[in-house]
Amino acid sequence: DQQKHYEVRVASLKAELQKMHQELEDVQLGGAGVSEKGGSNSPGQALSSRQVRDLDDKSFKAEIRCNQNMRRAEKANLLIQSVKTGIQHLAKLMLTQEKAGLMPPKV
Repeated sequence: DQQKHYEVRVASLKAELQKMHQELEDVQLGGAGVSEKGGSNSPGQALSSRQVRDLDDKSFKAEIRCNQNMRRAEKANLLIQSVKTGIQHLAKLMLTQEKAGLMPPKV
């Protein structure tokens, strides 16, 4: 469940990062972008250097969040794998003990 949550979050952040990279590319090519007031700029209007920096900052922050969440997801996967291995080990021990007749009777 936690793994799925992190996978969804990583996918969301990757999509946000892709969107911001596209916006940055549009700005760098002199294409239309979003003005500070939230409206669209006309196709011939270039964005200010402040808007470019803001977009770059947003992109950078999104990339950092994406990387942090990927690391969290990897840690969660490692923990899940470790727990799974431990459970399998205990199950094998219990089967061995049961076959040897060393386990208490089932209730």
